[in-house]
Amino acid sequence: MTQQQPRILKKYIVLRVLFLLGALTLVTILFWAGSQPQAVSLFPSPYDKIAHFFTFSILGLLLWLSAGEKCVTVCIVLGILIGILDEWHQASLPGRTPSIYDLSVDIFALLFIFATVTFYKKRRCRLK
Repeated sequence: MTQQQPRILKKYIVLRVLFLLGALTLVTILFWAGSQPQAVSLFPSPYDKIAHFFTFSILGLLLWLSAGEKCVTVCIVLGILIGILDEWHQASLPGRTPSIYDLSVDIFALLFIFATVTFYKKRRCRLK
């Protein structure tokens, strides 16, 4: 092991922790912002689906970057659980209703981002 390898390993771990903190921050903002009274009419339909898609795409990417490529299934399941909790949380808020369509968009966004990342990663490996 060279002297530079521990330094690279530390940077790698620090990056993973930062991505995990980003994911946790996004989830916190998702639940906090969703519980605000102005969230009821913030995104009218169908724009709320676009907001769900972008939010859960970013969440999926942050989870993947923090956990690594060998934990894709765990990241997808965790993202789906967060989507379910988000819809369950909306059921308890005045003026908000849970929607299976929102959850479907959340799941689609997670699958889309993981498929896209996997595709580009394989393509990049083939070009080398």
